[in-house]
Amino acid sequence: MRSPRASRRSRDLRRSLILVIFGAVFIGTNAQGQQPEEAWQAQVRKDANAHDWVDALRIVDQEIVRSPEDMDIRAWRARVLTWAGRLTEAEHEYNEVLNVERNDPDNWIALATVYMRQGRMEAALKAADRAIELDPKRGDLREVRAKIFRANGDISDARLEFQRALVLDPGSPDARSGLFSLRGEGKHELRFGFDDDLLSFAPANRDQWVSLVSKWTPRWTTSAGGSLYQRGGIAERPVTTMESYRRPKRSSNSTTASRSAKTNPFGELR
Repeated sequence: MRSPRASRRSRDLRRSLILVIFGAVFIGTNAQGQQPEEAWQAQVRKDANAHDWVDALRIVDQEIVRSPEDMDIRAWRARVLTWAGRLTEAEHEYNEVLNVERNDPDNWIALATVYMRQGRMEAALKAADRAIELDPKRGDLREVRAKIFRANGDISDARLEFQRALVLDPGSPDARSGLFSLRGEGKHELRFGFDDDLLSFAPANRDQWVSLVSKWTPRWTTSAGGSLYQRGGIAERPVTTMESYRRPKRSSNSTTASRSAKTNPFGELR
C-alpha cells in the first residue's frame, strides 16, 4: 500500500506535467498567431524598398480586411502612402486613425511629417507639438520638430530643438547631423574690374567698379558695390550702393522679401 506522502508527490508531479503541456501549447499557439503579422510587415518593407507600392498596399489592405478595427494596420497603410508620395491620401488615413486613437504620439508625429512635406508648416508644428505633449521624453519627436523649423528657415529654433533632442538622446546620429547641417558659415564674393571705351577720339573713358556679396546665414545676404566713371580722364562723382536681402519664411502669409538700398554720392558705405 502506497504511503500518503508518495500519493501526494505523484499528484503534484501530474499537475506540474499538465501545466507544462498547457504552457507549451499556449506559447506555440501565440507564436503561430504572431508569425503572419511579422511576415506581412517584412514583406511590406521589402516592397517599399523596391518601390513596389501596389503590392505593398495590396498586402496592407488584405490585413485590414482581416482586422478592420486594428488601427495599427491602418497606420501602416498611411505609412506606405507617405513613402509612395501620396500625401493627401496619407493625411486622410492618419486623420482617420487619430479619430479613433487620439493619444498615440507616433501617429501625430507621422502626420506632422506629412504636413511638412506638403509645405504646411503651421499644421506640421501643431501636430508635432501634440506628439511631444503626449511623450515629452522622446528625442526623436524633437528631431522632427527641428526639421520642420529648418524647412521653414527658422534656423535658431531648429538648432534649439536639435540640442533638446541630444539632451534626451545623446547618442542620436540624426540630431547630431541635424546640428551639423545648420553650421552655415558666411560666404563672401568680391568682384572688381574696369571697362575702357576705346572708340573715343578723346582720352579713354573708363568705368571702374567693385562689388562685395556676403551670405551671412541661409536667409540673410548683403551686397555692397561702387563705381567710378572717368570721362576723358576726368573723374565724375562716385556712386556706391548697399543692399540687404532677407529670405522670407515659408508660410502662406509671407510672399515678399524685404529689401533696402541706399545711394551715397560721396562714396561712403552706410
